[in-house]
Amino acid sequence: MARTTRFAILLLTLLVIPHARSDGDKNIVVLQTNLGNIQISLDASRAPDTVRNFLRYARTGFYNGTIFHRVIKGFMIQGGGYLPGLVKKQTGEPIKDEADNGLKNMTGTIAMARLSGDSASATSQFFINTADNGQLDYQSDTPDGWGYCVFGKVIGGMNVVRKIESVPIHTVEDFQDVPVDDVVITKVIIAGETGNISDKDFSAIAAKYRQADPKPKVTEKMHRYAVMAMAAVRGHRFYDAIDDYDSAIKLAPWWPEVHFNKALILGEMNSNAEAIHEMKRYLELAPKASNARQAQDQIYIWESGSATGH
Repeated sequence: MARTTRFAILLLTLLVIPHARSDGDKNIVVLQTNLGNIQISLDASRAPDTVRNFLRYARTGFYNGTIFHRVIKGFMIQGGGYLPGLVKKQTGEPIKDEADNGLKNMTGTIAMARLSGDSASATSQFFINTADNGQLDYQSDTPDGWGYCVFGKVIGGMNVVRKIESVPIHTVEDFQDVPVDDVVITKVIIAGETGNISDKDFSAIAAKYRQADPKPKVTEKMHRYAVMAMAAVRGHRFYDAIDDYDSAIKLAPWWPEVHFNKALILGEMNSNAEAIHEMKRYLELAPKASNARQAQDQIYIWESGSATGH
């Protein structure tokens, strides 16, 4: 917990201004898997909390390296919670189930997985329907009738979904319907977000920033997101903090401090690969910063942790 306190102190260097947040109604994400890509449209207008939750996991790299651990042909494919070897990942807090939003569990839709009989138990796991599963829809405000929240649909790569649905499966101890060969989500890309800008394009942005005199000004709107992130870290709401820093980066990819602080938070969440990438972007923007050595040392620590599996 000491590291979290240090993060909050670092964030105090940002100007405090009242905040506001805005979210788009539609988001396009791409699940990159070892069997091909699946493009999904998320419906934030009908399932705002669920989409926000999914994107938080995606932005922190949580889904990278996870597997589709449950595959039932003619029903659905489920993933987002386990690493190869059926190692369960630590998740954030459960979210409110929005199954009563009117969206149906039709073929090609994506929905949140949860514990049977507990509508408030969804965290990171999701499933893609490979058939019309009306029995999973909201029926009534009861534990058995609540249903499973649909929050988007496949708009590309349904052939990949069918390929995953058809892989050989077996039973592993208490786990049934497990693919014999791992079906891995290598990465989740959120279309149109600056956080997904290529390294080549970012290098061009960084070069332009280093040469700029005077440097671009940070606007009030950018500061709002940074301050919201600071408040989220104080409350140990790391997924919220990543959300807010990504919003700031989208407006100002050249702002070094947000990359630095986002990297520290990702490290606190044990998302070492993403933390290293973000810290390297900080150093690319500000190679002569007074804390550049600290940033380099932190990268070394994360790299060492990744190598040992921590």
